[in-house]
Amino acid sequence: MPDTGLVSGRTSINVAGANEDWLTPENVFLSDDSRATSQPGKAGISDDLRVTDFPFGIPSGATIDGIEVLVERSVDISGPLQDSIVELWDGTAQVGDDKGSATTWPTTDTVRTYGGATDTWNAGLTRDQISSPGFGMAIAVAQGDDPNQDARIDHIQMRIYYTQPASDDQNKNSIFFSRMGGKRLGTVSNRRPQWPHTLNKDSWAAQGLVAWYPFPPFKDATSLGPRYQQTLMNNGSIAWVSDPEMGLVPHWAGPTGTTEFFEFDSAVFTATPFSIAAWVRNDAAALGNDFCIAQVGDKDVAQHYFRLGSEDLTGDRVRAAVAAGGAQASADTTTAFSLNEWFHAVGSFDSSTSRSSWMNASGKTTNTESRTVSGADRTSIGIEGDSSPGDSWEGDMADVRFYNKVMTDEFVDYLFQPWSRWDLYYELGKVFYSFPGDGQPTRPILTKPLRARYA
Repeated sequence: MPDTGLVSGRTSINVAGANEDWLTPENVFLSDDSRATSQPGKAGISDDLRVTDFPFGIPSGATIDGIEVLVERSVDISGPLQDSIVELWDGTAQVGDDKGSATTWPTTDTVRTYGGATDTWNAGLTRDQISSPGFGMAIAVAQGDDPNQDARIDHIQMRIYYTQPASDDQNKNSIFFSRMGGKRLGTVSNRRPQWPHTLNKDSWAAQGLVAWYPFPPFKDATSLGPRYQQTLMNNGSIAWVSDPEMGLVPHWAGPTGTTEFFEFDSAVFTATPFSIAAWVRNDAAALGNDFCIAQVGDKDVAQHYFRLGSEDLTGDRVRAAVAAGGAQASADTTTAFSLNEWFHAVGSFDSSTSRSSWMNASGKTTNTESRTVSGADRTSIGIEGDSSPGDSWEGDMADVRFYNKVMTDEFVDYLFQPWSRWDLYYELGKVFYSFPGDGQPTRPILTKPLRARYA
């Protein structure tokens, strides 16, 4: 059964009432130990915390089969605090079953799952209702003993299970259409779109997308502004080359050229599950070398990271690797890539005991060794960006994506196939923009990576 993967909301509010407020409700978008808090013991119950605007990307015409809500929560002082309500919000009212539980909240952050793959909460919601920015969920808690006890919520996510519509073309957006009048721009193609573009939010490829770096056709990446969370740290010394399939792309000279990389000092993710997908080309044999495509890790210490790369294997293969201060735990594809040819690399980091890799939607391998990464505070592209930088990529990159979901074979295949691989690109006319405070003049819009889903 298809699903959207775990998706975080983009709006969170305290619904003010006669009970205890939720403070810093915006802290529920990431699992980062910054929490929304309330002290329900003062009134016996909290106000509602309402989270909405989940960018699910459900295909048009899909039927909803199940709704799942995950709440990472805890209390700071042991005591009988429990759910008061856990309900869905349809944009105007709370609907369906109340999934609130009488189970006492733990003193350490623990994820509680409400609903599931075949549970619609008896809400009768349609795809269009769930896809609306107003859709979401509400939670309140109750406690009658300690007025100083904090209820704490670190992260709230939702997952939607659905049945795809009968039309495969409608379901998977398999042909790219112009939004400037709806004319067909092309059919199956290996060639990446080169016209001005932005994110196609209706694409299946947008499900769970958190950050997107398509490396658009201009050289001055530092001029993009802070909303892109993409900083060229080597002051522009990276080379840019023109490719007939991918257009203008950044080129890495290799392991000796460790001044070549993109990175920023904030982690796209700090914990599993999440995934990385990238279109890359390697121009040197990986045997005997470590090459990093993209990494999330601790910038201050070595060997604490989640990494997608190609590494020192018995051949040129894709590796999804995790290190926590020692030896890697890695999943190496059973199929090898060819040098000087573009290929699609995917790594899915599902949990502390599971990670998988794919090369061109095949050769999947899963590794189940236990590794728990802590202290992740940097996102790097093209380099191992920790206290001992190295393992620079050697070759080119055209498109790097971060997802807050576990990859499925079906979704990986969709990202790879020529009829759908560029469906995330959405054509624009000659529109101009400027971001307040970015210090840049008004200029043509080329891309908008999904900054709003990551902060």
